[in-house]
Parts: sequence; structure tokens; C-alpha cells
Amino acid sequence: MPQGSLVPHLNRPASKAPNRSGIRLKLPIARLLKAQRRWEKTLRSVTATSRKLIVKPRKTKPKKSRLTEVNSFGSNPGNLRMLTYVPPLLPARAPLVVVLHGCLQTARDYDEGSGWSLLAKRHGFLLVYAEQSRANNPNHCFNWFQPHDARRGSGEALSIRQMVTRMRRTHSIDPARIFITGLSAGGAMASVMLATYPEVFAGAGSSPDCPLAPRPAYAMS
Repeated sequence: MPQGSLVPHLNRPASKAPNRSGIRLKLPIARLLKAQRRWEKTLRSVTATSRKLIVKPRKTKPKKSRLTEVNSFGSNPGNLRMLTYVPPLLPARAPLVVVLHGCLQTARDYDEGSGWSLLAKRHGFLLVYAEQSRANNPNHCFNWFQPHDARRGSGEALSIRQMVTRMRRTHSIDPARIFITGLSAGGAMASVMLATYPEVFAGAGSSPDCPLAPRPAYAMS
């Protein structure tokens, strides 16, 4: 090629090469923004669903107790509550079971956990629950260790005896089939009742979880 023909090429300004690196950057950013918008939409949908579940929890009905409270059953020197369960279609001269709950429990708590009322309905016997008050004992324990409450004719022992008398007056009960049972402090109190009123109870089932003399000396006074 002649030398003069090179001059126009040398004097021509060089054309700018395309910025391919810029194109490479723009495409991924656009895709990321699009993906981000999709995730934001999904998160909003999930959050709205979660809020509905939190605001509207499943409603559950509390279990109805089978026990009925009796407000008047004597002088009640032990300041106890009396609750009963009388099954339907009860046979004449039915057995009676006196039930004493443990510490930190109520009569309804113990009945729900032990199933005594279910057994009473199935086998045809009556129940009477004595319930301790916090005024007597802050831990809801029966005061089997207090001489005044564990003596015949006074305190909590007499209140429980009065509950049995009330049940015999209002229902057809076989006096030869009256039993008493208890858990923890209630078990200890059941032993006290067997010692103080042996003519009332045909037998006892006790789970005291505490040491007891077979027949405390003060129980017989």
C-alpha cells in the first residue's frame, strides 16, 4: 500500500470500543432486583398468614367438672369445702368413698387426675371430696400433723365426719361400705380419720408420702 494512503487512516480518530463490561453489570443487577421483588412479595404473604394464625388461636372449651359443692353440712370447725359426685341411676344402699387431695391440689384437680368420678359412675358408688383452704394451710395440705385437726370431735377431722353424716342423710348409703382414701397429706389425713372414727369407715387406702404412727396418741383423746 502506498505510504500516502496510510495518512488518512493515521489521522482518523480511533473509534471507541463498546463497554462490554458495563453491559455485563447491568443484566445481573436487573435480575437481582427482580428476584428481590419476588421474595418481598412472598415474605409479605407468609407474614400475613402468620399474623392470622397468631391473632386467631384455636379456641378450646375448659373441661366441666363433675363435682358439686355442698355449702351446708354442719358446724364445719375445720373450715373445709365439701364437694360431691352422685352418679345417675345409683342403686339403693350404695357405697360411699371419701377422697382427700394432696398438697398444692384442689378437689377438682385430684378428681380430674385420678379418675375417681369415672370409677364411681362405672361401678355405682358415691363420692365426697373434702377440700382444704389456703386460710388453713398456704400449701393446701390437710393439717394431719396439728393435734387440734387430728383429734376426734374437733377441727378438720370433725368437718370430714360431718360430710359423711350429711351424705348419709341425703342419700341411700350402706353404712357398712364407707371408705376413705387420700394422696400425700390427704393420705396422712385418711389414716388419722381411720384412727379417730374407726366405727365410721370400713377401710382406707392411703398414699401419704410421709411417716405416720399407726394410731397417734392424740387421735384417741
